[in-house]
Amino acid sequence: MDKSPLLPCIAALMLNACAALQGPTVPEPTLSYAAQAQPSVGEVRSAEVGEVLLAASYGLSGVALRAEDAGVLCRDLSKQIEVPPGHEFVQSRTPDGQVWYCGRLDWVNSYAGQERTPIDECLRRLEDGRWSLYFNDVICPETVNLTEVRHTAASDDARRQELVFTGRSGSQLFLQYTQVLGDTAAVQRKDVRFDIADDPVVGIEGARIEILELNSLAVRYRVLSGFE
Repeated sequence: MDKSPLLPCIAALMLNACAALQGPTVPEPTLSYAAQAQPSVGEVRSAEVGEVLLAASYGLSGVALRAEDAGVLCRDLSKQIEVPPGHEFVQSRTPDGQVWYCGRLDWVNSYAGQERTPIDECLRRLEDGRWSLYFNDVICPETVNLTEVRHTAASDDARRQELVFTGRSGSQLFLQYTQVLGDTAAVQRKDVRFDIADDPVVGIEGARIEILELNSLAVRYRVLSGFE
């Protein structure tokens, strides 16, 4: 007995339905492990008691585009796309080498009481300023103001370091060094003091600062080097 020709069709429909439920796959972001430090070497800053003198964070970093203002793409679609202000779209690369910028967008269904659905989507700017959509394979007629920024993301071996001004007694400078490994459960703190009458340059864990002015409420300093 011959098998029904409908069976392969039903199987194909089931596979397509499963793929639809799983949703589209966003290309992998192009991120690398990097350090972000504030302030930068050479800067002169002031800080009051309890404020951070130096800070450094270590995690994944890459290029992204950030929406400076709210924007709308593809108004002619049944679900227009809204670009949330302040949202970042991270540079990603497809297996064949195409560069896209991927992130969360809001699809607003104008025919269903303005129903809003957050989705993953990727954008690519064309030479004329318009944007192409990755998953929908369409080109939107509108332009949206997106600015290139550095995107940072947490990683399993992320680390943060801080140096905080905690007070002064005479020529004694009091600081607290904090290191956070991975998550907030792994915190190391160390209280240190320096006599700036002997040397105005103080440091810890590779970081060095020059004390320019010091009183009981604030310190003015210059960054000589960041944390190792």
